[in-house]
Amino acid sequence: ACGLVADYFMPMAARVYGDAAATDDERNAITLAKWIMQSRPREVHVRQLQRETRLPGLSNADAIHGAANVLVEADWLRNPAPGAFQARSKRAYPVNPAVTAGAP
Repeated sequence: ACGLVADYFMPMAARVYGDAAATDDERNAITLAKWIMQSRPREVHVRQLQRETRLPGLSNADAIHGAANVLVEADWLRNPAPGAFQARSKRAYPVNPAVTAGAP
């Protein structure tokens, strides 16, 4: 019984509760990171993700910015250039080249 609890139930509980503890921004950041690794863009354009790419959980600009901020903290993305969020300007987060450099 101890082996079953230690080898099965405890790891399963950690997986279930670990995912439940993740915030929406963290879950969306995982989705965005997978897309970055798959498509290897030089920049992440908020409007393009919102209108063309349509990733799950990233349907509005606030969700995309929240996920991008998590990836900025993880050094996957860079902050947009100053003044990049003015009216009708391009809202893009440059991708850290080191992120996709070693990927196949």
